[in-house]
Amino acid sequence: MHSEPTSEGRYFVRIGQQDADAFGWEICRERDSIRLRRSTRLFATRLEAILDSVQATASLTTAS
Repeated sequence: MHSEPTSEGRYFVRIGQQDADAFGWEICRERDSIRLRRSTRLFATRLEAILDSVQATASLTTAS
């Protein structure tokens, strides 16, 4: 029998533009949108921010 995953371990990443040419990310818990982590540096492109967030998200999901 297959059960649906609970929202306990579900997260989403929000990529935001900090100014005209700098992007950052934050990882939030899906069930209550609490920010768990955010980037400590800014990135020149949205893609760089996304790639950096992947590593942070992976370490978060393996810790839970």
